[in-house]
Amino acid sequence: MKNLLTFLAAFLIMKPAFAQRPDSTLVELPDQRTFFSKTYYNAKDNTYTARISAGYQHYLAGDGKFKDIDTNLRLDKSGAYYIIDNGLYNVAFAGSLGQGAYDVAYEVPKPVQQKFRDPSKPPAPVTRIRWKVLSYGYFDRQKNLYQIIQNANAATPAVSGNTIDYPEIFSGIDVRYICGNVSVKEEIVLSQLGRDNLPDPARYGLSRTNAYFVVAMEFLLTPNNLNVFARRQTAKIPIKQGSNFAFDGDDRIDFEDADSTLHFFFPKDYAHAASDSVTGFSNRVSLRRYIYSQGGKHYMLVGVPIVG
Repeated sequence: MKNLLTFLAAFLIMKPAFAQRPDSTLVELPDQRTFFSKTYYNAKDNTYTARISAGYQHYLAGDGKFKDIDTNLRLDKSGAYYIIDNGLYNVAFAGSLGQGAYDVAYEVPKPVQQKFRDPSKPPAPVTRIRWKVLSYGYFDRQKNLYQIIQNANAATPAVSGNTIDYPEIFSGIDVRYICGNVSVKEEIVLSQLGRDNLPDPARYGLSRTNAYFVVAMEFLLTPNNLNVFARRQTAKIPIKQGSNFAFDGDDRIDFEDADSTLHFFFPKDYAHAASDSVTGFSNRVSLRRYIYSQGGKHYMLVGVPIVG
């Protein structure tokens, strides 16, 4: 999930009292806030100054007021999850990966588009996606076969500001989440040792030509009647029929309600790794997603081809 926007934060530089007293005449007007700006009044010269950011710096709270986005992770009251709930989205990360029904829950309580929605239409629904990392292995696209190499380990995270790291969820593989103002970015970090220890696909009767190195996840979407599309240039290709998913590709994935309000999306994504003779990964490889439903549950395999 790599659609982070940079933004210019508005702030005042406070100087030591012995050098110059702070300018107390410059006052922010909270009622003039927008998603992208703060407005200040300067009583000295009776002027107004708007400081506009390149991305979102405020969110619209339940009381109808714009408030500062805070992406610092903190423990919830139960002590079981690290959360962010003061922004454009809510997210919760398990305090111990692999112990609960789901590891991560991402929620859009009120889409930004709601502000521009036709008032005659019903309010947009609260949307949520939860997922759990299950395993990693090889996927043979020709045989439509997933070979598990290792199931996920339990992992206790290290948290710093807006970043949460789950070390060694697999041997030589960490999972990291970085929370920005408008998105959650997931990184699967494969160490050199982990790459060196990857088994040859031939051990499982798989061809390197057709095999993908993938991480498998289970996910749950709420409400389950959301429309899901693969975005291909200007076209939207449905990848969900009823309650069942079917997708194989590297396109951006959009999640919309019945009124075509976009709630969130998976961007077209890439893996970055140094080339070597063991895996054949190139420096920049498009990530492929294989999304499917089975036994009433939904799964996603995400990975890159094994070549050479």
